[in-house]
Amino acid sequence: LSLVSPHALRSGGACESGESDEDVRHVFRSLLVLVAFLESFAHGANDTANATSAFAAVYDGYMAGRYACGASGTPVWIMSVAGA
Repeated sequence: LSLVSPHALRSGGACESGESDEDVRHVFRSLLVLVAFLESFAHGANDTANATSAFAAVYDGYMAGRYACGASGTPVWIMSVAGA
């Protein structure tokens, strides 16, 4: 499965509308930078959530002892430190 049409390959990479490869690369370069930014933000948010939940579980276990198995919320100060 090819994402490039056979006509574009035969014509030396130029599009039928007269756009050069450099124009197309410029458009996709900007999109690639945007997608990389969004992906890095999502990846960092996931890492922060994973670290925060583990720390909150240990903290809750330390504070409540063996009765910490119930549902409890994460303290606000832990959320604010993790987000900083």
